[in-house]
Amino acid sequence: MAFLRDMRFMREVTALPAMADTLRESVVRGVFLREERAIPKDVVRVLTAAPHLTATVDNELEIRKIIRILNGEEGTQAFGPLVPGMPVSPEDMHYFRRMLGVQWESRAGVGGKASLWTTTERLVPLQGGVQIDLSKLRTVEIDGVTYTAQVQSGATWKEAYERARAKGMWLSLYPVVPLDFAFGDTLYGDARLVSFRGDFDDAVNSVRVVNAEGVQVTHGFTRVPNHATAYDLRYLATMLGGDVGVVTAISVRLEARPKVVKNLAYGFADAAAMGVALEKLLSSGRRCLWINAFDDRAWAMLHPGNPAGPFVLEVGLGGRESLVAIREKAVDALMAGNQAKAEVPSHLDAPIEAYRKTAVSVGKKLFPGELLSSPRHVPKLAVAVKEMAGSRGLRGGFFAAATAQHQVSLFPFFEAPKELPRVYDLSRALWDLAKPLGGEVQLVSPLAHFWSGDKDLARRVEILEKADAVLDQPNVLEPPAILTKPKMFFAPE
Repeated sequence: MAFLRDMRFMREVTALPAMADTLRESVVRGVFLREERAIPKDVVRVLTAAPHLTATVDNELEIRKIIRILNGEEGTQAFGPLVPGMPVSPEDMHYFRRMLGVQWESRAGVGGKASLWTTTERLVPLQGGVQIDLSKLRTVEIDGVTYTAQVQSGATWKEAYERARAKGMWLSLYPVVPLDFAFGDTLYGDARLVSFRGDFDDAVNSVRVVNAEGVQVTHGFTRVPNHATAYDLRYLATMLGGDVGVVTAISVRLEARPKVVKNLAYGFADAAAMGVALEKLLSSGRRCLWINAFDDRAWAMLHPGNPAGPFVLEVGLGGRESLVAIREKAVDALMAGNQAKAEVPSHLDAPIEAYRKTAVSVGKKLFPGELLSSPRHVPKLAVAVKEMAGSRGLRGGFFAAATAQHQVSLFPFFEAPKELPRVYDLSRALWDLAKPLGGEVQLVSPLAHFWSGDKDLARRVEILEKADAVLDQPNVLEPPAILTKPKMFFAPE
């Protein structure tokens, strides 16, 4: 997901002599908005670069071929129609061979392409090279013995969910913001999948990648969990995605689908009452399929014509019919202060076309970032989002999901054009909102890391850079951006 490329680039920009007297926040703003008057021309050149071409691959062999050409193991004559099945059009072949020859010393890079972004794309684009479109890799293999799903990066979450459902199994992971994400977007983009039991990486058995040497490698065990053993890079791969390889497939755990699934919606007149109910429910230790929170605008997009109140707490229950009835009574007792209760179909179980239609509506909203919070701060955040929108003449709302670990992922949205100045303004407002609350609320966004002065973050980035130097010795996987122009020369024949 090019996290390291962004961090390295911003570090270099702030160290430029021309930026010595400029406040860091002004530098971050100028870089994010591409303000040519505020940043040097070399910085603008990097920010306006683009991949030389986008290759849509049909299989992993094509990815391996591309990487081996870029890392110098094979010559440029292997690129193009001379090789059957290579995903490069004849009109691109000559141009790209020429660019490879010109940039041979600095190494053209390779990176995966996200199909969809919740917020905005990464700050620094791939500097030339090949962007790999994985949208045709969309196979979903279900193993009914070990209860696992091997999902290729191009397959959408909804496709994997429905495939498991058809086999009598259940994929507990689901997107907090109901967009039509591909599974690869969790690594190449900013798709946020959670389950009630925990975070995304807690449900991942293994990650299959093509590494910088063009070799297919699996980090973790495909059919069984590895219980966090230390000799694989599964957690690193789920965190950094394309920085450690071109991820082609992810193995995730499944569960037996409950015989009865009931989705209950509790409406609340104010955020404080909803927050109290949420804390009580999480503290009770009750097992749920999901716990989601919405404001009225978010709820209306998922359930048009079914008003539930200004704030809604959605609880999914599963099991035998008698057990679900007992669990429902227990949950009802914890929902003191709700003004309405209804049983509604979950938007997760909607037909694929209906889900995608809703996703299009949700995708029109502006999402500045994600707020990770403890439950007790959710009411404060919900009210603050409304006030933030009102002070700017906008309408806003939020989608949120809670886990058994008492962590709430809250995505504020605003009905506004997705213009970079607006994104920056709202992101900064969220940062200013979260900062006084200490470690209990954190903003996750394309900008949040640059505003942070956390020394521990700087140390962690330094460790990740050392790991990247070992894993990517040819320097072809999401290579860092270079501020100085590379020397132009042709590689020897």
